[in-house]
Amino acid sequence: MNSWERVFASVAGKPVDRRAVVPLLSLYGAKLTNCPLEKYYTDSNAYIAGQQAVYDNFEPDVLFGPFCFAKEGLPFGTTVKYFENQPPNMSRAAFRDCRKISEFTVAELLQHPVVQYQENAVDGLVKKFSNEVPIAPIMLGPLDLPAIIVGVENWLQGLLFNEEDARAALDVSVPYFVARCNRMFALGAPMIIISGLFVNPKILTYGLAESIAIPVMQDAFSQLQGPVIFHSGGAAILPFLDLFSNLPNVAGFVLNPGEDPLLARGKIASGQLLDGNLDGPNFHRMTADGVYRQALELLHHCRGETRFTLGTSGADIRPETPIENIQALKKAAEAEHVEEKVKKGEILGISCGVFSDELHHLQETGAIDFPIVYLDSMLHMRPKKLEEGLNKTIQQQLQRYDKIILLYGDCHARMFQAEQPGRVLRLQGSNCIEIILGKERYREIRQKGSFVLLHEWTLRWHRVFTKELGLDEKTARQFMPEHHSELLYLDNGCQPIPEKELQECSDFCGLPWRVETLDFNPLLREISATLETLQEAG
Repeated sequence: MNSWERVFASVAGKPVDRRAVVPLLSLYGAKLTNCPLEKYYTDSNAYIAGQQAVYDNFEPDVLFGPFCFAKEGLPFGTTVKYFENQPPNMSRAAFRDCRKISEFTVAELLQHPVVQYQENAVDGLVKKFSNEVPIAPIMLGPLDLPAIIVGVENWLQGLLFNEEDARAALDVSVPYFVARCNRMFALGAPMIIISGLFVNPKILTYGLAESIAIPVMQDAFSQLQGPVIFHSGGAAILPFLDLFSNLPNVAGFVLNPGEDPLLARGKIASGQLLDGNLDGPNFHRMTADGVYRQALELLHHCRGETRFTLGTSGADIRPETPIENIQALKKAAEAEHVEEKVKKGEILGISCGVFSDELHHLQETGAIDFPIVYLDSMLHMRPKKLEEGLNKTIQQQLQRYDKIILLYGDCHARMFQAEQPGRVLRLQGSNCIEIILGKERYREIRQKGSFVLLHEWTLRWHRVFTKELGLDEKTARQFMPEHHSELLYLDNGCQPIPEKELQECSDFCGLPWRVETLDFNPLLREISATLETLQEAG
């Protein structure tokens, strides 16, 4: 398999000869060619030579276009400062008033030398590596560019308090973003990395992201002529992942260091790729053996994930990083592939994402030791899609594992058909709450009329009630008290109790809420009994 085949087999969830390795080495090419950074970030031929050197030394499975967001503001009048061993930084915003962005036209912006440099670099790399190695340009999202031009605080103020001015700015930044991306696709780039520098939890609350950012991104992404991979931009991406997952043309995500890919899988569509989550910018502080062990540990953790690539997160790998540290990534991927050849026959779990926190806890404590892949819990609201996604995942995973335990209840009408004697077995229980509480406790809370919330759905309560159930506050306050007496949150001890979300849900439904500590033993007993039955089947 060449890199192109390996990457797009990973995107499709098909078997690969080894994991695709995707370190961010846009900057590192300047070190390998001893090129001054001012030339590297202005001369497309110098950049192409640097990426050729990157490929010669490491053979990564993806090569990237220039990664230099500070220069994105130059067409609007920002200034940058160059450094010896890092990309240039913005030294001065163009102006403070976001409305001034509307004074520019997309046509004139596309003629700027910064745009020409990036397009020439991508064009040259695409021609050089053809269908051997995918070339991925890196672009700012439509809401991120104004933050570069006027500054984050000024842009946030505009969005919140000067809707007319913000809309005028977006009337330029959105079509400019769309044009830039589609020109890259026309050059032959098979995918584009989109960064969320502004749309992240450090700047926006979940509610603001959902109400202000997502509609703009929905509009912009729907006009793209190819797939995009959403990058965290160095901030956490997990809290907004369910929002990003539903955007058009989003094929995958680069997770931030420390964000668990298996937890992330429970929040996104089963067909989307996950990449990461190694801390590339800190590789220079590690030994080659340390990088190797960390990468191999991550690969072991994600063993059941077919749509996963081993990548670095955050900013570029720094120039002072020893070459052998970067080479350790590919060695880890090759070692994991050898292990996989001899480990087939182990048990895999396929679970609803609603259990992700609890199962992750059981794995961390050593109570269970099998890998688990997760499907989005929102599929529960679309039984046909759940059936299709679950059956497809089972078929794919039976190519790698002899036995599968389904961590699901009776979540669609033909769940029993997913089971295969001796190979695929489901937990006993009508739904996730009965499974996690046990039959006796479940019967008690049903008689009391409690509406039970697990952590994963509590964070998404607004989507569940409004989008999935189609309720507004008025109908919810009529319907819920007729059938339920309270909201009961099961505290798993793995995450802080989301009191704000619980109160919001309580106000919406007209029900009081309370917290009960979750006992993990009923869930663990059910898993153990199912595993025992599977293993006895031989």
